[in-house]
Amino acid sequence: MDGIAIIDPSFRALVLPNVPLETLGEGFGWLEGPVWFADLDCLLVSDLPHDRILRWTTSSGISIFRQPSNFANGHTRDREGRLIGCSHCGRCITRTE
Repeated sequence: MDGIAIIDPSFRALVLPNVPLETLGEGFGWLEGPVWFADLDCLLVSDLPHDRILRWTTSSGISIFRQPSNFANGHTRDREGRLIGCSHCGRCITRTE
C-alpha cells in the first residue's frame, strides 16, 4: 500500500491483499457518503463544502453529478437501484430515479 497512510491499524484488516488501494482524486477537503453504481460503472460521493455530488468513472474521471445538492450525503441505493440521500439543507431524504 505504497503512498497510503494507515492511521488506525484495524483498517488494514478491511483491505484485501490482492486489491490495491488507489487514489481517485485529490484536493478535496471533505468528501463523504460514497455509493457505488456497478451497473453504471460509477461512484457518487458528496463534496459537502461545495454543496455538490461528484461522479467518478473509469473512463471520465471526476465530474459534477448534481450542484447544488442541498448538502446531500449518507447515500445508498434502494432495492430498485435508485439513489437515496439525506439532505442537510432540506432536512429531508431524497430519491433520484
